[in-house]
Amino acid sequence: FTPSYSDVERAQRIVHAFEAARAAGLDRVELDGMLVEVPRYSAAKRLIERARALTEFEAHGRPPSAN
Repeated sequence: FTPSYSDVERAQRIVHAFEAARAAGLDRVELDGMLVEVPRYSAAKRLIERARALTEFEAHGRPPSAN
C-alpha cells in the first residue's frame, strides 16, 4: 500500500519532533496531542523509507537496490 502524501508529511513531523527531543536529552515528545516514543518514531521512519522506495520504483521502474 502506497502511503498518502499526508501520511508521509505526518511521519516526517513525527521524526523531526522526536529527533529534536532526543537532541534535547528527552526520550519522548508530545506532538498534536499524541505521545511519540521509540515505537511510533520507528514506524514513522519505516513509512518514510517505504514511500521513498516506492517513489524511486515508480520513477525508474525498478527497486532502489537494483542499480
